This record gives sequence, structure tokens and C-alpha cells, in this order.
Amino acid sequence: MTSATTISAIDIEPEVVGHIELNEKDKFAKRFKPSNLKQNNQSNNQKQASVPATTLHSLRASDIKEHRWWSLGSLITCFFLIGPVIAFYHTRRIRKMKENQELVRAKLWSDRVSNILIISNIIGIIIWVAFAFTIVVLFIYGAF
Repeated sequence: MTSATTISAIDIEPEVVGHIELNEKDKFAKRFKPSNLKQNNQSNNQKQASVPATTLHSLRASDIKEHRWWSLGSLITCFFLIGPVIAFYHTRRIRKMKENQELVRAKLWSDRVSNILIISNIIGIIIWVAFAFTIVVLFIYGAF
């Protein structure tokens, strides 16, 4: 019986914390405070991302390619249709951007469409060569 009274007589005191408790706002600010290295990288990235004023003034709507015929030709001739379908959709967006004088965005999308078409044409050529090779091999072995 004495053991039961001993356990109930123990008083649990809160732990004494040696450091000052911060409120939630201060904890958040301390946790997500950017270091000097991060600030330097962010400012360098912002400098690189900004387009020089001379480029903006020399950019004309007639200089931005829409790649409409290239994407249409790729749609007709390639097996790999994902890229040309995406590119053909974006050619219309590029045309609308040029009409609305959003030349920087139109140039950006034009470059993206060009990259998509290059990659899809390379994949399409690889597929065509593999298909032709398979037909030739089957023809040689008398399957046809």
C-alpha cells in the first residue's frame, strides 16, 4: 500500500528550458531566412533571366517563326505524333501572341516548339529506320 501512495505523491514539474521560446512567426522567419549565398544566387539568376533592352527593341513579329508547316509535315510523315501534335497546337498560340504584341513570350514559345519538333523528328526518323530495317529483314528471310 505504501508504494501506491508514493507514486501518487510524485509531483511532475515542467522541464526548465535553457533557451527562449520563440513564437510561431519568429520560428518561421528564422527557419526560412535566406542566407547570403542564396541571396547572391537569386540576384544572379534574376540578372540572367532579364532580357536586355536592346533585344526587346530589336524583336519584331516578322522575325518570330511559327513552325506551322514543319509541325504539319511532321504530323503527316512521323510515327511519333506526340511532339508534332503539341507543336501544331502551340503554333496557333504563337500566332495569337504575335497579334497581341507579346513578342517575348512568342519568341520563347517559338524556341520551345522548335526544340520539340527537332526531338520528335529524331525519334520519328529512328522509328522509320527501324521499321524499314524490319521490313528488309523479313523480305530477305522470305516472310513476304
